Amino acid sequence: MESKSDDTSVQPTGIVSERVMEALTGDGRNSDIDNLVTTLGKRLGRLEVSGEETSFQSAGLVDRYGVLEEALVEEHVAREADDKRIKHLEEVVEKLEKIVSKIEDEDYRDNNGLKKRIAKLEEELREDKENFLALIEICLVTEEKVQELENDNVKLV
Repeated sequence: MESKSDDTSVQPTGIVSERVMEALTGDGRNSDIDNLVTTLGKRLGRLEVSGEETSFQSAGLVDRYGVLEEALVEEHVAREADDKRIKHLEEVVEKLEKIVSKIEDEDYRDNNGLKKRIAKLEEELREDKENFLALIEICLVTEEKVQELENDNVKLV
């Protein structure tokens, strides 16, 4: 054919294309055409089967996608609920921290007041001990004087 030399003509690529071209040009035999038809039929059958498998797999993927989408929505809802609970718990913790801080401040003030009172009582106790010791010394001196007076009384009698 003269169309083969034309630039716009179809050039055979691969074994199947060469066989098709031979069958179309009449250069091949009937058995080649039969073989080619058989091969093409088998390939077409495989394509149809693989197309059905792909369609089945696609349906499976759609089902999986639906399940995943539902799970994702559920996870999103659960995460939002968790976020709300976390926010609430953070608020509760913040309130508790304020209460604890207030109690610690009150305890600190109470402790300081008690420390001052203890210091005052210790000072009073020290003063009372000093006064008691002074009283004991006075008593000892008075006892010595009474003893001297008794001795003088005994001498006078």
